[in-house]
Amino acid sequence: MRGHYERVPYTEDTKRSVYHIRNLEVFRLKQLSQKVDVMLSHDWPTGITSHGDVGQLLRYKPFFKKDIEENALGSRPAEELLHHMKPAYWFSAHLHCKFAAIVSHGPRKGFTKFLALDKCLPKRKFLQILDIEHDKNKPLTLSYDLEWLTIVHLTNHLLSVKRGLTYMPGPSENERWIFTPSEKEKAHILKRFGGDLTVPLNFTRTVEPYSPDNLASQYAPVSLQLNPQTMLFCELLGVDDPLDLLLQSTSQDSTPNSWAHTPDTPGSLSRTSLSADDSSFLDTSLEDSSRYTGSSTRSLPIKRFSMSLPLPKLSLPDENSEDFLPLTQEPQESSQEFKSLHESEDSTNTNSTYLTASTNTSQTEESEPSQPRKKFKRRNQEFYTSEETT
Repeated sequence: MRGHYERVPYTEDTKRSVYHIRNLEVFRLKQLSQKVDVMLSHDWPTGITSHGDVGQLLRYKPFFKKDIEENALGSRPAEELLHHMKPAYWFSAHLHCKFAAIVSHGPRKGFTKFLALDKCLPKRKFLQILDIEHDKNKPLTLSYDLEWLTIVHLTNHLLSVKRGLTYMPGPSENERWIFTPSEKEKAHILKRFGGDLTVPLNFTRTVEPYSPDNLASQYAPVSLQLNPQTMLFCELLGVDDPLDLLLQSTSQDSTPNSWAHTPDTPGSLSRTSLSADDSSFLDTSLEDSSRYTGSSTRSLPIKRFSMSLPLPKLSLPDENSEDFLPLTQEPQESSQEFKSLHESEDSTNTNSTYLTASTNTSQTEESEPSQPRKKFKRRNQEFYTSEETT
C-alpha cells in the first residue's frame, strides 16, 4: 500500500521493505489482456498447497502446518494474480523446498503448472529442466512487451515515492480505472521506440566492482545514483524514474540549492524531470531508434546523491541585543538588597553563583514571612488506615 520511498543508506526498517511488492505492480499486471506464459515470484501464492501433495510437504516441512491451516503460507496478491492471469507456468522460491502443483482454472480456461525448488546444496532438489515451446524462426533475443509498456505509460501518474498509503482507482471513481490499452495507444508507444522493441545492449558500469584487495572501496560511503539504462528507458517511454523522484524530493526537503545541472561532467547531478508531460517526450519520431546505440548512453550523466544533512536552523541573538546572555556572565544586581546579600555571601564562598528571577526593592529580609510547608494527602488513604484509628 505504500510507495517506493526507500533509499540508501537503508535503515533496519527500509532494508526489509524495499523488496516488498506494491499495489501498483499488482494493479498493472491485472490490466494485461494477453496470455502470459511464465510468471516468476519470490513468494508462493497462498492456497497453492491445496493443489499439490501437501502431506509430503508437511513431512519435509512440518512447521508449515499452522500457516497452511490458516491459509497464511504465501502471498495473497500472488494468489489473486494466479487466478486472474492464469499463466501456463508459475515458478517461485523463498521456502527452500521442492513443491509441484497443478491449478485448474475451470472448464476451457486452462491450468497452471506450479513449481518451487530447493536450495542449491548437495543432495537437494534444486534443478529441473523444462522445455517451453517457442517460435524457432525468431532469434533468441530479449524484447519489450508492447502491451506492458503501454500500461506502464498510462499508469505513470499512479507512481508514488511517499511512505504514506496509496490507493488504486476503482469502479466508483470518476477517473479512468481500466488501463488495458487500445490499439491506438499501443501504436503511440511503438512509435516512441522507433518501431524496435529489442532490449538494447547498453550496459554501463556505474560503480567499481568488488575486489577483496581494495579495502578503500569496501568502506566507501554509500551514495544514491541513477542508472543510465533506466534513465534511457524512462525517457523513451515517457515515465518517471522512481529513483529520480526520490532524489528530487530529497533536494526539495533538505538543500534545494545544492543541485547543479552539469551534463558534461561524469557523476554530476541533474534535476531534469523525466515526466510524461515533458515536451521532449511528446515529439518522439522514428529517429528515436538511434538512442539504442552505445553512444547514446555515454551522453547521459550518472547522477549521484551524497547523503548529507542540512545545516541546523539556529538563530542566535545579537551580542548588542538585550536578549544576549553569555554563559559566563554573572546576573546583574537589580537592587540594593541583592547587592548587600551578594557581598555578604561572597566573603564566605567566593565561587558561589547566584541566580534570581526578580527582586523587589521595597522588600526587606525581616518582612519576608516563611512559607508553610505543603502537606500532600495520599490518594485513597482511608484504605490504608488501621481499624483502631477509624
